[in-house]
Amino acid sequence: MRQLVAADAVAFRRLRLAGLRAHPTAFGADFAYESRQQLDFFSARLTNGTVYGVFTRDGTLAAIGGVYADTGQKTAHISTIWGIYVSPEHRGKGAADALMAALIANRAARCQQIRLSVAADNATALRLYQRHGFRIWARDHGALLVDGRLYDEILMRRDFDNTPPNP
Repeated sequence: MRQLVAADAVAFRRLRLAGLRAHPTAFGADFAYESRQQLDFFSARLTNGTVYGVFTRDGTLAAIGGVYADTGQKTAHISTIWGIYVSPEHRGKGAADALMAALIANRAARCQQIRLSVAADNATALRLYQRHGFRIWARDHGALLVDGRLYDEILMRRDFDNTPPNP
């Protein structure tokens, strides 16, 4: 596993679009929109952000996930995990756990909390995030509209004891 770079854009695009196509209710992003984007769109996400990938022994990108820090003065203490996806043939082999551990480690010393959202009906992902210390803090009713139907998301967060002292 490693952080992805611009040279990984083709593999990242392929796996991200596979996830968006197969699981439209699991992501806030839209397959139709992202599939129309040029390679430089995906390359920029890797260059300007933090995206990790888990690779197989033969070099195939098997899992992806990103994390970013909020930039507002009042919200810079919050990071957000996004876009977690493991290809079906690599599920159940530890890739998701390794990915989560890397994303958390990347931000743990630099933020006070990490947030993420998960489709309310995705019990497997919910258990994964709970194993990594995330707790439910809200339910966003009707967060996603997919093919005319509303879907709820569960909002989760993990807090760190990195709170600066009050002056």
